[in-house]
Formats: sequence, C-alpha cells, structure tokens
Amino acid sequence: MNTKMRNVLISLSYLLLAGTAVAGHHGEGASTDKAVIGYDTTSGKKSTLYAGSLNTVEIWSNYMKRMTIATLTLFVRLMQMVLLPPPPTAA
Repeated sequence: MNTKMRNVLISLSYLLLAGTAVAGHHGEGASTDKAVIGYDTTSGKKSTLYAGSLNTVEIWSNYMKRMTIATLTLFVRLMQMVLLPPPPTAA
C-alpha cells in the first residue's frame, strides 16, 4: 500500500473516531460547579484558581515572566563564570 493511500485511510479513521466522541460534561444532570484547578499563593494567602477564569491566565503570565527573567539571569551568570577568566590573585 502506498504512503498516500495509507495517509488517507488514517485520516478517515481519525475523522470517524473523532465524530463519535461526545463530551460527557454537556449531558443532562452534569455538574455546573466551577472546576478548581489549583491554588495561588503569590500574594501570601491561598486563593482558589478556577478553570476558565481570566485571573488564572494573568497569574500564569506573571509566573512565566518571572521564570524567564530568573532563567536568563542564571544563564548570564553561568556564561560569565565560563567565559571570563578568573580574577588575578595577589602574589
């Protein structure tokens, strides 16, 4: 079987499988409670984080900014240690 035919069969199989999938949370009697996905403690107190909340996006954005700055600072320090010669010692 050639590659093109195999890709077509795989694609059709995937579409048939995806078409039969049903989201269970949309059924009757499904819980309407907010889904708790974690807690935020950056302000010093424990705050509940809910799925779909824009507050969660802001917290993750701030976290990624802090981690990026910390990672870059560490990288610069390591490169300085590797690339710069050690300071001269007093003889």
